Amino acid sequence: GSFLTNAALLAISTVVAVGLVLGIGELWFRVRAGAAPGATSWLGFHPERGWAPAPGEYVNLDHSDLRRTRISINAEGLRNPPLAMAIPKGRRRVSILGDSFVFGAALDEQQTIPGQLRTLLGDSCEAVNLGVEGYGTGSEYLLLEELAARGYQPGEAIVLVFFTNDILDNLGLEYGTGTPVPHFPRFWVDSTGALRHTRPENRQVDWARTLEKRWMFVRYLRSRASNLVLANAWMLDVAGALGLRPDLPRTPAVVEGFYSTGWEERWRETE
Repeated sequence: GSFLTNAALLAISTVVAVGLVLGIGELWFRVRAGAAPGATSWLGFHPERGWAPAPGEYVNLDHSDLRRTRISINAEGLRNPPLAMAIPKGRRRVSILGDSFVFGAALDEQQTIPGQLRTLLGDSCEAVNLGVEGYGTGSEYLLLEELAARGYQPGEAIVLVFFTNDILDNLGLEYGTGTPVPHFPRFWVDSTGALRHTRPENRQVDWARTLEKRWMFVRYLRSRASNLVLANAWMLDVAGALGLRPDLPRTPAVVEGFYSTGWEERWRETE
């Protein structure tokens, strides 16, 4: 009886201690940040592209340095000032396609690639931000195609921003493992040269991701854990030996996926 009682007390005290640490850590972050914004609250399901920004006003918080940025999504689902579909008379337009590098959630709008181009080009030329986080070239093409069907005129130039992970995004594969991701559309070109893609699944709510989205301290701990693993390569080796694949940030995950054990198969898949 005493053993069970002690075990129960130990379990309860452990839960209470962990709860206190999480609570105090979260309180500290919220006081410092002044708010508790969602990390990706502007993204919703899209039946063709997998996800798309929803019009509205949002706040993004970089939990590493507590940097706050305002995210304004216009009526067309773009992080861009209000936009006419047709190019206004007497003006020029440049459309910039890309993923999170173009979207620039960690930056104020004028600091993004399109924002800085607007400053350089002046009022006579529009630099339109068509970037969406997580998109590969295929999804970016679908976005532009959808906008064009609604009358959007891309202008005299379309700038495509490409990064290594777009190869995997176009195939709907996880960066580190090369396994299919159901909520990513998978693209290929058929024998006639037409672009085809699978239908993305509507992603189910993931409890861990929901917790990470709502709790800034949890996001901070996850970031620190990723940095710890990246700084100690042996941890990746141990995890791999145990059949585990740590969820690494984008660039390290791409490198790990292309060059770790089993790379030959993943290279053939992405060839």
